[in-house]
Amino acid sequence: MSGARGYLLAGLAAYLLMLVATFPARQAWRFAPPAATRAVSFYTLDGSVWSGRAAGARIGPLDFGPLRWNVGLLRLPLGQVRVYWSAAGDRGPAGRGSVQVGLWGGLRLPDLTLRVPASALQRALPVPVTLDGALDLRLHGIEIAAGQLQHAAGTIAWRDAAVHWSGPVALGTLLLKLDPGARPPRGTLESRGGPLTLGGTVRLLPGGRLQLDAAVKPHADAPKALVAALQAGGTPDRDGRFHIRWSGRLPPM
Repeated sequence: MSGARGYLLAGLAAYLLMLVATFPARQAWRFAPPAATRAVSFYTLDGSVWSGRAAGARIGPLDFGPLRWNVGLLRLPLGQVRVYWSAAGDRGPAGRGSVQVGLWGGLRLPDLTLRVPASALQRALPVPVTLDGALDLRLHGIEIAAGQLQHAAGTIAWRDAAVHWSGPVALGTLLLKLDPGARPPRGTLESRGGPLTLGGTVRLLPGGRLQLDAAVKPHADAPKALVAALQAGGTPDRDGRFHIRWSGRLPPM
């Protein structure tokens, strides 16, 4: 009798799983929690919860182009749902990754590869200059709890970085390397190429506070506009380095 009951429960679980898998994505999104619908907007959903696509999506301040996803099976017995996604975009963000949600709470992004044009971030950043280039994010082990980032490892590179004042000023590549063992996250800054030498640290403090401590030294042939901007923010030390300290707050996730 116990064997028959086991088969019955397994069959019921498989049937319920099939119902969820084939449920239209457009209908399922209507039942999403308010926190999710505030953070994410989908346009023209098609397919099912299990495997579907959207003509576009807005996630936070970023507008994505065509987006596809499918749900992995292997972690379901562990009480976890892992969704694999990919996004294509000519002028907008493009990338791929996975999102893992525990049925009893917890959110992880085991891997994330994303390229975001700096112009796509312009309206979300309170800076008085125009940005150029692109951010390349290659991250793993991202953990979010209670709406705050708890852990992340990998690199964030601002490639072909440039700012526009009276004219464009190329900065080369600015790189943030995250410490894989740090909780909460912290990382080191460095520059590659370009008219300045950059070094420093970025730390995420409790409560979502972000702190930047950096030293910038312009090269002898650095553009005058760049040197003037640094001089407007302070006086260099005896080695010619300008020290920058900034703190802000990450929005809840």
